[in-house]
Amino acid sequence: MVPGTMRSERDTGSASLPSSEQLPTMPPKDSSLLALGSKRELLSRRAESESEWNPLKSLGFGSMKQKDPPTAPPKEYLLFNWDAGGAWDGDRNDLDAEVGFEWKPLKDFNITAVGRHVAGHYDQIHWNESAGFGKGGRNLFEKANVSIWFVVPEGMKLAEGKDPNVDLKLLSVEVGPEDKKEVGGKYNFKYLDEPFPIYAHKHYRITQTSHKGMRDVWFDGVADDSDWWAYGLPECVEVLEGVHSDKKHHYPDRMEHKHRRMGMLNFRLESEEGCGIVMPVNAKENAGTGITRMFR
Repeated sequence: MVPGTMRSERDTGSASLPSSEQLPTMPPKDSSLLALGSKRELLSRRAESESEWNPLKSLGFGSMKQKDPPTAPPKEYLLFNWDAGGAWDGDRNDLDAEVGFEWKPLKDFNITAVGRHVAGHYDQIHWNESAGFGKGGRNLFEKANVSIWFVVPEGMKLAEGKDPNVDLKLLSVEVGPEDKKEVGGKYNFKYLDEPFPIYAHKHYRITQTSHKGMRDVWFDGVADDSDWWAYGLPECVEVLEGVHSDKKHHYPDRMEHKHRRMGMLNFRLESEEGCGIVMPVNAKENAGTGITRMFR
């Protein structure tokens, strides 16, 4: 167990699930049904939203006499648009475990890519062996799995015979040095073959499969609240406690301090409702430039 950790009664791992006598047996929605139902709903919303789009109306200025602006493109955002100037570089690589954090979406959206933080250490410069020197930029050393897990809601438990290490894992992809470098090279992103739908106000966990001695070190500190407001996406997501498991590929049932490991992983999302009055982070070159949000 990571030092300084603590468990929560709400946690869904086998070590903390209530007994069947205390709660009704009620399994969460099957992940495939979860994806299908949410996808249909989002596609329906998209069809409705394409008929009209006027940002001034959303600010409360009422209807406009002139014709509304044309349909806006799909809005895509980053969970973290910067890494607090390297504050999330980290230095740990000593666990065989799933490590990450819990989060709660504040509205429905689709995840389009998941990312790992690049520590930015001098020894991660992309090396050109034929030339004998670094050819610029920093990169991940090796691939690692990034997984998104569903958290069983309070008052429910997994049905008998269900395995949380399998049935609560919604998706898992490898992210490595060959994947897309964004946010000024601070994150590498693996784009999903299809957008993955997420339900508002449910709880999820995102983790990296880590192993002892891995070359890519990761952030294990507690991020400042001010960094969340400066570089996060509070209009669409609430980042909660750090989480980890005791073994690789096991459900991360151990909970820790709020904002622990925040920023060690990242994801892109698309939201038809938008994520506040902020420029969508579609242009890679704009990521991490500290775009100012209006109207907190």
